[in-house]
Amino acid sequence: MKIGEIAKKVGVSAKSIRHYEDIGLIAAPIRAKNGYRYYDQTHFEALRLIKKSRFVGFTLEECKTLLELWASPNRKSKEVNATLLKKIDDIDAQIKALLTMKSMLTELSNQCPNDDTTYCPIISTLIK
Repeated sequence: MKIGEIAKKVGVSAKSIRHYEDIGLIAAPIRAKNGYRYYDQTHFEALRLIKKSRFVGFTLEECKTLLELWASPNRKSKEVNATLLKKIDDIDAQIKALLTMKSMLTELSNQCPNDDTTYCPIISTLIK
């Protein structure tokens, strides 16, 4: 498949695919004499893994780990699951941080008189 074909099938941009090649996330495809890149089933599967992993929050570095596990004939499911559980822990920490931020913003909003006066406890609190 050419880059446009595989990009469409996977649902990512050709620019993303070239970036993944540049950073070594996926192997460089075979190039024909005309300079076109030709991607095979392995590229297709790797790109799908990256796309779906990114959708659920994995970073490119974490995708690299998942790709290495995928490519390893000696991988163990517990290694894959450990990677997933670490991501869940990271997401839980992000959720906790977001809830803390929301609580602080709600508290600030509740302090605001929300009228036409110039006094703003929100600004006053944020600059302290």
